[in-house]
Amino acid sequence: MICIGTLGDKDVKLDRLAQKHWEWFANRIAYDKEESELSNKEKKELGNAIKINTALRKMLGHLYNELELIIKANYDQLKTYKNEIEFVNGEVPIDAIKKEHDQICEKWKQQISIVRNLQGKKKHDKALKNECKEANKVRADLYAEMLMKKAVLDDIEEKNKIERERFCNSTSCNITLDQGDEEVTVEKTLIDLMGYKDFCNKDNKDDWNAYEMCKELGVTVCPYCNRQYIFTIDSSNGCVRPQLDHFFPKSKYPLLSCSFYNMIPSCPSCNILKANKDVPLVYPYKEEFGKNGCFEIMLDDYLFIKEKKSIEDCVSVKISLDECNDENLKPKIEKAKEIFLLDELYNKHQIELKDLLFRYSYFRSLTRKQLEKWGLIDEDMSLKDLLLGLPMMSSDDTVYPLKKMKKDIISQIECYDK
Repeated sequence: MICIGTLGDKDVKLDRLAQKHWEWFANRIAYDKEESELSNKEKKELGNAIKINTALRKMLGHLYNELELIIKANYDQLKTYKNEIEFVNGEVPIDAIKKEHDQICEKWKQQISIVRNLQGKKKHDKALKNECKEANKVRADLYAEMLMKKAVLDDIEEKNKIERERFCNSTSCNITLDQGDEEVTVEKTLIDLMGYKDFCNKDNKDDWNAYEMCKELGVTVCPYCNRQYIFTIDSSNGCVRPQLDHFFPKSKYPLLSCSFYNMIPSCPSCNILKANKDVPLVYPYKEEFGKNGCFEIMLDDYLFIKEKKSIEDCVSVKISLDECNDENLKPKIEKAKEIFLLDELYNKHQIELKDLLFRYSYFRSLTRKQLEKWGLIDEDMSLKDLLLGLPMMSSDDTVYPLKKMKKDIISQIECYDK
């Protein structure tokens, strides 16, 4: 819903944090000290680092050389790696190809039907002959394309089989420690090797961990819903931080489980609702709803409350895509609304909705001059923000829950009142 990556100099800050994240990861798999200089504890850590390094080399093959890119991968790179490593789950990214293949076969069947019908008609009709000839050509082209697509499918599936066998037969699959009777899978092994569990361990005293990441990101409101605070506290009395949602699910893409830009600070509700869903969504480090998805109320609700007739009925609010001009973003917003239950949850905020409408109805009847005369505001204060209960010290929508809803509704009513 809100973007956490493009305000002010945040791009530079994020790149710096991504580099810091990579340095932490690199330290897990390599030591630059001589073995003779190491303490017993460091020797143990060195042995573990060598073990992880060896296992990653065996499992990742040519991708091992791109570990830094994977750990620091931006959105476009993440999508590329996502497609390249889908074989880990015994799947291949061929749904679109299969769909296209089915469509081609259907078209081919239709063309065969057309050709047969034409061939049964009068042969001396020149127009029919030309149409028959063209239909046969289309059929031949479609048939050739179908064969080509089938060859692509066969090639991908064969490569998938080979890669999965290589993974499963790798001795590094046995590296996962302390699993007890739990089944050791390739996916769990890769998540262990990539270090996500170590990164999230609250007892991890490294200079860089999940708590430090959330603290330095400074995101205090869930970017998926803009409804809940997600503060980070790491003290001797206890620790609390946002949950980290994997934009591309770690269960399906374990190689991306510790990629910096694949971890989205979020509230528990959104993290649970999204779970391991792998669908196109608004990407919080790069995208936001903005003007493409705006909150709207029924104007009858506003009139009803403005005239102070009743406060018993609910105020209806929804996220409208009527003004959406971005065809790439539109389906992502629709899917986000569905997955995070945004319309349903925001309609539960009846206290805030009614309070906002009441405040606005009073705000319309006052003037800045009156309030200054009564000493209720200073010249530099925002009259609207003051009376509508919006924070006056920050223009950043990422630091205050429900701010987008309130701003959108105020803009809607202002346009209506003109």
